Amino acid sequence: FDKIIKSYSKADWLAGLAIFPKTRHYSRKRLTKFFEYMAAGLPIIYSDFPEWKAFLEPLNVGISVNPERPEEVVQAISSLKRSPELRTQMSNNGQKAVSLNYNWEREENKLFELYESLT
Repeated sequence: FDKIIKSYSKADWLAGLAIFPKTRHYSRKRLTKFFEYMAAGLPIIYSDFPEWKAFLEPLNVGISVNPERPEEVVQAISSLKRSPELRTQMSNNGQKAVSLNYNWEREENKLFELYESLT
């Protein structure tokens, strides 16, 4: 995980992309990429699936777009390009979310509780 985050951090990326077609397969997943992008301090441009919006919007870490409307993707990229303040805010929000909530120390307890419930 650390190697992935370092490679993202070294790259000169404006944002991480998670733009997928509207299918049940994608819309119900919480992508690992979300956590990788947040940890690396990358704003996320993501498909506007209700489940993804419910997770990401409260964190204010990116911009949702309709994956079937390329002009929305262009607009999201332009917004981030024009506003370094917005990029910085989303970057900081993502890194804070990972450090406080989405890390192994917090998730390991959930995993152990699951194991205990199965025995």
